[in-house]
Amino acid sequence: MQEHEQDIEHGHYRSQTSLDVGPDVKIQPNQGTTAVNARTGDVLEIQMPFGLAWESPITTSQGVLQLQSPSGYAWKPSNACIWRFVAKGTGTTALTFLGRAICQKVTTCVPSVTLTSFTIKVS
Repeated sequence: MQEHEQDIEHGHYRSQTSLDVGPDVKIQPNQGTTAVNARTGDVLEIQMPFGLAWESPITTSQGVLQLQSPSGYAWKPSNACIWRFVAKGTGTTALTFLGRAICQKVTTCVPSVTLTSFTIKVS
């Protein structure tokens, strides 16, 4: 069984085993108001909830984060769409996700857009 230390304030998970393939940092929409801290080499996982059609993020990253494939995939255990990044360099970057309402053609639906932004600081 793998053990983790968790920094709840930042959603930071640190593996204590070298076999861990999970992310070092998990990020969810409710963390958008607080900068997320990471270290070079960390794997960051952004979990955007089901219920909206999420687009790939807009980023100010200039070599700080590297998007991993596949990206934006549905992950039922978390009820979320998942994006993973590797912290490749140091600095501060922003990720902005755009989610659109999922409307069925046969029903009336008020189109809506949700913007969720994260600030990532890599040291």
